This record gives sequence, structure tokens and C-alpha cells, in this order.
Amino acid sequence: MVISSGNGGFVVRGGCARDAAASSASSDAFCFFSASGEEHEVKPPSNLKRDNAVLYPVVLGDGRALFVSPPEGETPGKLLIAQGKGFATVPLTMEANQTVFKRGTLLDGVEERLPGVLGAWALSGTELRGVRIALDGKVDIGHVTTNIERTAVAGRFALEWGRGGRGVETVDGGMTFRPVDLPSSEPSIPPRSVASCGAVGCAQGGWLRVGWGGAPEATDLVPATAPKPSRVTLAAPRGIALKCYPTGEVSGPASKPAERNAPAPVRARSAPNRVPPAPPLLPAAKPGWAPPGMAPPPRQPPIFVPMPSRPAVAAPATPITPGSNAWSSFRGDPPPALAGGDVGLEAGTDPPMTTQARIYAWGARGAEWSLKGHVQARFDDRFERAGIRTTAAAPSPWSGEERAGDALGLTAGQSINWSSLLDGSGQAALIIGQRGASKADLYAAAQGQPLVPLRDADHGPLPLPNSVVRIGSTWFFLVSTMTPTTWAATLYRADGGVVRRLARLPRIPVPAGEFAPKLMRRSQSQGLGILVQGAPGFDQVIRDWYVLPLDPETGELDEPVRLFGSDLEGQIPERCAPDRDGWLVNTDLSLAPAIQIVSPAQANVSAIELRLRLDPGSVCIDAIAARVEASVFSQPGLPVRIPLSADGSPPELPLAATDSSTGRRMLLKCGK
Repeated sequence: MVISSGNGGFVVRGGCARDAAASSASSDAFCFFSASGEEHEVKPPSNLKRDNAVLYPVVLGDGRALFVSPPEGETPGKLLIAQGKGFATVPLTMEANQTVFKRGTLLDGVEERLPGVLGAWALSGTELRGVRIALDGKVDIGHVTTNIERTAVAGRFALEWGRGGRGVETVDGGMTFRPVDLPSSEPSIPPRSVASCGAVGCAQGGWLRVGWGGAPEATDLVPATAPKPSRVTLAAPRGIALKCYPTGEVSGPASKPAERNAPAPVRARSAPNRVPPAPPLLPAAKPGWAPPGMAPPPRQPPIFVPMPSRPAVAAPATPITPGSNAWSSFRGDPPPALAGGDVGLEAGTDPPMTTQARIYAWGARGAEWSLKGHVQARFDDRFERAGIRTTAAAPSPWSGEERAGDALGLTAGQSINWSSLLDGSGQAALIIGQRGASKADLYAAAQGQPLVPLRDADHGPLPLPNSVVRIGSTWFFLVSTMTPTTWAATLYRADGGVVRRLARLPRIPVPAGEFAPKLMRRSQSQGLGILVQGAPGFDQVIRDWYVLPLDPETGELDEPVRLFGSDLEGQIPERCAPDRDGWLVNTDLSLAPAIQIVSPAQANVSAIELRLRLDPGSVCIDAIAARVEASVFSQPGLPVRIPLSADGSPPELPLAATDSSTGRRMLLKCGK
């Protein structure tokens, strides 16, 4: 702690040794630095240390060390002035306001404001008074009080923010005050209004007062001249536009018009079809916007997701017969086959969810499933036309049918909403069973690898993540906690199925609709980072992307690195080469692309997300994912002829367009 003495000198709590341990700052030593640059270490008398007396250190203009010991109960106050190897003790005396001084609290920052005269501030309740102490021990208390809630203090300067356009100020440490004119109306108050004073003036909220008044008869400062309007022109948002051509390649459930009205088959115990949380739709372009030469896309009708009045309750389990197709396929892929005597359980996301996932568990009825049971998961990489990923069939993590049913939310009264988060590669996903507002069951799924249920190292509940990354066999996920005043992100790491908290990363308050931080990794080399949007530049409307590199072992953050504009700076990037390195992430843009599907009829496109590889000043696209309406899949004349660009190359950016109502997905090729 560094304490100014008001005369060019200062005092540091702790010894003078430069290589002293940090713990020495809490010792009883003080280092006194005079205005001439000399320094010396001083310890107060041992009896004061033993009595836990409060001391206020000051270095005098002549270099002597001094401590102010204020009154404490019936113990009178005193000055301790260094004299040789000891101290001269001077008792404090006052002629008036003794009660105020004894019952009040002396604030930190006692200064030598005049040679041989100390100045300080005393607080009694909410009343703030100036204090003057001479070296002979005589104490004077200011007669005017101000309210601590409305007063800002800086050494001998203080300003009380009055009401109705008037306030009072002091330039002699509270001995005298004079009225000052303040703005008659309150300016706009920022979210974190701060009042602060210094030798050059005061600031509060949205206004600044430069200078201090002088003698009572002096004229106060006149209002500052309004500045001329800024000539800076903000750069307009730079959206990109793509023309996309259907290739005719379609995947997903086969169309079965004849069976549309057939009754649904009875499933093996499956999770109830609850309405999930609204899918995270990405921001669409402004209605009617399109680049020159392209017709604007049709307006997207609003989407309403009904919310249930109470959690749905699962129906009683109905076993299936081996070899039947009673349990669900996954985007047209058949479920695992059952042997004779087996019973199957399943749970997963509902079709409206952006990223699909499903867990299958099966085993012999009444048997020990940890020995004779199996579990397998499937998840969907929506950036690929045929993006189904399947884990290896592995032994069941649950001891039996009932335990598996409880874990999957199939027991009556359970309330689990299923979702999943995709790693940037599309080869791994975190399957999430949300229980309540912020608790979750987490399952790590990777193509061709066994499904791994994650558990907390301290056997506590797991939080609800918002992004995930898999590096080798290690998983990392980020959890964002938002309140009206704070936003903190917590990084977790999972090795061998055991989760531990790696780091907590606090952030300053953020506005509503802020771009959430997202984990990402390098596509080829080693690297872990968080994608954030930086503050806009002086001439910017759209903010830039930055990466905060993270140490995967300690969670420590490195310096932020600018990557690229979050609107792609109006450029249509090239397609990524397979061996190209970069920060790999699935994300939306600040200004959603305008996509026109060139087919016999217009189609609505929403939930546009890009898989990017980013490096400072460069970007490329791996793939694009979006939602489209079912009518695109039933139009005659598909595929359409795909024209060549001006340089003779065909459109090469792949777009996987999914109809969430049917699960069908079409591959399109996009370009300028």
C-alpha cells in the first residue's frame, strides 16, 4: 500500500527491501520516501503493535517519519515523531468538537499540507469533516460537514454534489467551503456511474468539471465551449451474399407419403417428447437487404415455440421384441440391433434442436448390465450432408435397466431436456441432459470411441456448458454465468471422464445480446483459445474477432490476438484446404449472410452457421450449415445447372441445408 504525504514524499506499508517476500507487506515495518529521494525503514514502538493501535504514517518535508495515533475510546490521541532511534510523543489537544474527533474515524491519507501542518478527513456517521493537526498536537475540526454519500475527496480537495444545480467545494482540506454552480439538469448516467476528484477537477457520471475555485470573491469557471461535430464517418456493415445451387444429393429419413397417417409404433422406453428450449437461431440480415444485382430473400415468418405449463411425464415403459424397429432410427439410420431377450432404452434430442443426438442402451432383462449391457450414442454434424457420427458399442455404465432408465430420464416424474454441443471438427460432441436450471448430466461422444459419462472430481453436480472442444482424448468446456452486473466464464477440463475446474475468467459487465465467448482449438497444430468480440474501433460498427489463447494445463490466459472482422469484412472467403491450419470454430456472423437458393422457387433460409478457420488477417470456410423449408426438397427439376464463375471455377463452398420438420438434408454449392 502506497500512501502519499502530500508534499512530494510517500510511505509504503512494508519493508524497503526490493526482494522482500510478498508476505512482508503485512509486517509492522514502513518504508518512508522523502521528496529528496532518500528512503529509510521505520518500525513503530512495540507497545503500539502489541495494543493493535491504528497508525497513519506521514513523511515530513524535512524527511522525518511521523505516525498519527488517533483517540481510541478513553485513550487520547498522539503524534509519534521520529527522533534519533526513538520517537518523541506529542499528545493531541483540541478546544472544540472533541466528541466528533473521538467518536469519528480518521480516514487514510493524512498529509502534510503546509510545512509542519497535517491535514486529514474524519468521518462521523455519514458526516465528513476536515481535520488540521499541528506538530505541537493542536487539532482543529472543520465546522462545515458534508454527506459522505455525495462527496468526493482527493487530498485537500473535495466537492459535494448538491441538488438543484448547486454544490460546495473546498481546497484547504475542509476548513472552509464555498458554493459552486453545477449542471442544472442531470446528464445521461452511464451504467456504472463514478464520481472522482483530483487536483485538476472532478468528474461524475456524464460530465466533467475542470479546475477549482479560488478566493470567495473569485468568479467560477464558465461552461466549456461545445465541440464541433465529429467529421468521422462510421464504416457501414459489410454483409456477404451467396448464391447456392442444389446438387441433388439428399440424406436423412426417406419420404413415406403413404404412411403419414399411420399410427406411430410403440417405442422401447424413450424420453418423453418434451418441448425443448427455443433453438439458438442466429441473427438474420435486415429484412429486404441484398447486394446490388440480387433479389432480396423472402421475409422469414416469426417462430413461436410453445412452452409447457408443467414438465411432461413419461409413459410406462413398453418392452420391444428383438429384431423389431420399435425404437427410433437416427436421421434415417436404423437403431442398434437387439438380440433375443434384450430390452432397449433410448433418449435424445427432439427434431427442432439444432444439433441432434441420441443415446441407446440395451441389455438382457433382469441381468447385470455392467457385464451384459451395452450403450451407444449417435450425434449429427449438421455441416455435412451425411453427418451421422456413431460411438463404439461399449459396456453399459449402469448396473441395470432401472438405473439406465433413471439416468436417461425415462422414470415417471423425471424432467430432462436433451441437447448437444459439437466440437469444431464435427467428429466429437458433448451430449447434455439438463436437469433443472443449471445442472446437467454430460456424456462425451466421439466418432468410433466409447461413450464416456463425465463426473465431477469432487462428486458435485456438473454445470451447463455453452461450448466444447476436444483435443486428443481431453475435453474442455466453457460455462458462462451472466447477471445484470457481471459475466464470468469458467473453464473445465475432463480427463478419463473426470471433470475439474481449470480456471475462472471474470469479465466486466456486458450489454444485452452480447456475443457469448466460445471455446475453439487449432485445426492442425496444438492450441486452445476463446473466441470473443473486441470493443469497436473509433470508425467501426461491426466488432472484430479476437482469440484469447489459453494454457490447457493451467488455464492461464495469454494476450488477445486480433483475428478478423466478425462480418467477414464483406469478403467471401475461399474454401479451406484440408491441411490448412487455423483457429477452428463453428459460429455465426455479426451480420448473417444473405443466401439465395437458386431453384425453381424461393426458399426461406435461417439458423446460418459457418465452420471457419481463423488466423490474424485471414479466414477460410470449411462448410456452412442452415435450415430451409421442406418445399425445397419437393421441387421438380433438382438439381439445377450450376454455372461457372467469372474465372471459370464452379462454386465450391458446401452448404448443408436441413429441414427440421422431416430431418432431410440437402447439399448445395455456394459462391458469388
